[in-house]
Amino acid sequence: AICAVGIAGLERFAMPEAAFAVQLLKLAFVASMSTKLSDTFSSEIGKAYGRTTYLSTTFQRVPPGTEGAVSAEGTAAGVAASVACAVFAKAGLGL
Repeated sequence: AICAVGIAGLERFAMPEAAFAVQLLKLAFVASMSTKLSDTFSSEIGKAYGRTTYLSTTFQRVPPGTEGAVSAEGTAAGVAASVACAVFAKAGLGL
């Protein structure tokens, strides 16, 4: 939210010397959204479709839905969501 407000404020007042700051805030906003989207997709897809889940600390097999567990399906979904967010940001924000 802070990035969005900063972007809006700097672009609203059209400060040419703030162009780099605007780009940096846009990048921070996209990184934040990409991280959130990746985390959500990873957990939801991993819980629903994860066949084999491992505990990230001990690498032991655990049931899907266990706190800290990872699956190949959830990880792939998280990567795909993050890449999709970056592609849309490139197209929409011109980063």
